[in-house]
Amino acid sequence: MANRLNRLLHGKNSKLCYYLRSFLRYIFPRRLLQARLDRVLARLDCRPDREYILDRVAYYNKLTPAFQIPPPTACGR
Repeated sequence: MANRLNRLLHGKNSKLCYYLRSFLRYIFPRRLLQARLDRVLARLDCRPDREYILDRVAYYNKLTPAFQIPPPTACGR
């Protein structure tokens, strides 16, 4: 019994907790989340490693050049 409880508490994530957390994120007002984001981004200006963080963000958010999708062709031609 103790082993099962230990696995439940310290093992894999509970599906119930996962779905409950996802549902709460879905119903949580975006306005409050935006205010939280604004506070987190405001703290960035005070950090000594601000430039490093911005460099890493730019590295991971590189966009590939746009490409053209060829027009559809008739079947068999």
